[in-house]
Amino acid sequence: MLKNMVNKVKSALDNTEEIEEKFFAEVMKEIKDGYKEEGLEGKSIAMSGGDNDKANSIYVQLRAEYLQNKEVLDRVRAIQKKEIEKEKELKQEQERLDNEELYQALLNHSTKDLIKFYQKRLKI
Repeated sequence: MLKNMVNKVKSALDNTEEIEEKFFAEVMKEIKDGYKEEGLEGKSIAMSGGDNDKANSIYVQLRAEYLQNKEVLDRVRAIQKKEIEKEKELKQEQERLDNEELYQALLNHSTKDLIKFYQKRLKI
């Protein structure tokens, strides 16, 4: 199960080496709409040595990276949530089957079946 989740996370991380164009487009739209992250803008200015053109370029790069990383993290969290739900469902199904097995053993008054059930349950 863990290996399966790791593979799903790896696939969610595919294509993160290069920042996808959609994130650059999103940043450009934010800027066009007058939105900028103040802290990131300050960092960009500091990194550029005060060169406004360079600061704008750095800002776009950093913001696009942030948006991409956020999307990847959201994908990973969604995968984790699905895996947790799947585990819970499997556990509930196993409990249902165990209860059904116990019920059948009690219904049949079978000592042999009851012993078998509890050995299995206790992993003896």
